Amino acid sequence: MINENTENKKKLFISFSSKDIPVVREIMSGLQFQNFEFWDYSDELQQISLLEEIKPRLIEEIEKCDYFIAIISKNSTDKKKSRFPHFEVDYAVNIKNLHLNKRIIVIEVGHVSLEEYSGPFKYLKGIRHFNLIRNEFLKDNVKSFVALLKGICNATGQEYIPQVSPHHRLPFWEKFREEVFNFAHSNHEHTFLMNVVSEFAEYYRKGNYQLAYEAISFFVASCIYLIPEYKMVYPFIVKAVIEQDLGMIQKAGDSYKKALNNNFNNPDALGGLGMVYLNTGDYNKAIQYFEKAYLVSEGNQRINERLNLIITKISGGETITYEEKEFVEKLDYLDVVLDDEKETGGKNIISEKYDNDAITDQLKQRFEEQRIFILTTKALLYYVEASSKNEYAARKLLQKAYTVYADEIGEEKLPNAVSVFYFYTISKYFGKPQPEKIYERAISRFDQGNPEIKDLYGFLADHYYQENNLNKSIQIYRNHMMTGKPGRKILAAYARLLKASGSNEYRDVCDEILDYDLNGYPETAEDYYWNGYANFLLGNLERARYDFERSFHFDVYYNLY
Repeated sequence: MINENTENKKKLFISFSSKDIPVVREIMSGLQFQNFEFWDYSDELQQISLLEEIKPRLIEEIEKCDYFIAIISKNSTDKKKSRFPHFEVDYAVNIKNLHLNKRIIVIEVGHVSLEEYSGPFKYLKGIRHFNLIRNEFLKDNVKSFVALLKGICNATGQEYIPQVSPHHRLPFWEKFREEVFNFAHSNHEHTFLMNVVSEFAEYYRKGNYQLAYEAISFFVASCIYLIPEYKMVYPFIVKAVIEQDLGMIQKAGDSYKKALNNNFNNPDALGGLGMVYLNTGDYNKAIQYFEKAYLVSEGNQRINERLNLIITKISGGETITYEEKEFVEKLDYLDVVLDDEKETGGKNIISEKYDNDAITDQLKQRFEEQRIFILTTKALLYYVEASSKNEYAARKLLQKAYTVYADEIGEEKLPNAVSVFYFYTISKYFGKPQPEKIYERAISRFDQGNPEIKDLYGFLADHYYQENNLNKSIQIYRNHMMTGKPGRKILAAYARLLKASGSNEYRDVCDEILDYDLNGYPETAEDYYWNGYANFLLGNLERARYDFERSFHFDVYYNLY
């Protein structure tokens, strides 16, 4: 929740140059979250032509403020560029003498030399400064922003609360924020950890998932060591989400399980663990956890968990019920999005006064993702249903799926590698020209750090394999798939291509799959499956049968969890 301690609420006057509005608005957003009051005239400033028009209002606001914030830059100290800051600072120091009783706080943006502190600004030289770093190093920028907010809170006696803002990839962000907020109130001796949470939130907001992962991992590890009585739930869940973003699927599963150890019925952890099992091909366990998540969820989350459950059943080759089919077909994404908006507004997320533009943008993205999720599920249902129909009926269903992908969603908005694969498959069925371009466009559109990029390259390589262009397929694997630690599945597909091309190199690749020193012992059904495939390619049929048996009946042989 937002910092709502009205008893210690402070009123600020923020002096700035109109040339610095982008960075000023970021500072204002952070101060609003900390529940400071101030007059934001950044929008009006562009329309004000004469200083005389606004002088009385400026004086009135400075008179009412508890603290005067001077945002100092090369722009604000240059009277030719910025007249307002000179007038404001002059009034604050020469008329009100606010600097004499420590009621002026300076935020320096960019390097400003002492010589540039001229005129009324000369009185600000000895006042405590906070430097807001803006360079190519994101870590420096984020740390300086968090330190600035915390420093202003400390200087004014305002309680500092970590800034955890809404993000469409964290639909449970308000729950995470509430848990951290309560933690902050009960553990004042560990306030440095609140800095880490704020840094995490900034990294995540800016899309740097690696730095976000490092920050949340440090927070979790420090809490376990310093405050063992703190039974974390959402920090583990958030950590798991980022691990999934980074393709660290097994670690994500471990984090979700730790969250469930502290709250065994948490729907976000149950659904997240279901997604881990879905992504690793363990459909039985995925179904088990999605069913649990569905039973304990409410509102639109309950709808999403049911959709996940249906998708998992389809992916695992299990027949869905008539009721489930009817549920998907009758689901109106507009109704769901409107309900989500009402539900969100009911939690006072939209109505909170801070950072309204950011909230609106993030919620729009969330609602759009909800719409696409429902539509892709419908398209998948049409595709699967077509496989059990005659040619005429199948063609009609596939046309419906194609229309969803191409028109209702749009190729450029297909959200993941799986939906791109189905759109490619249906396009190829209808004889659309150059269907492989669908993969190529998706690869150029997806963020290159997205772990699904390798899936897209794999699909593209498989296209050329089916076209009997083995050299092109092998080249894709060598250039794009074999970097880092590719994993058993990719290695097995590469070995298949090499063997089909007549290259004996496939034996080395299969040996690498089966090398326990490199890949460890098989731990999942998927591990056993690809070990079995490697043995099959090598002609070790007895061992291949052994591995395949353990893959298909994994739970019978190994009850790990």
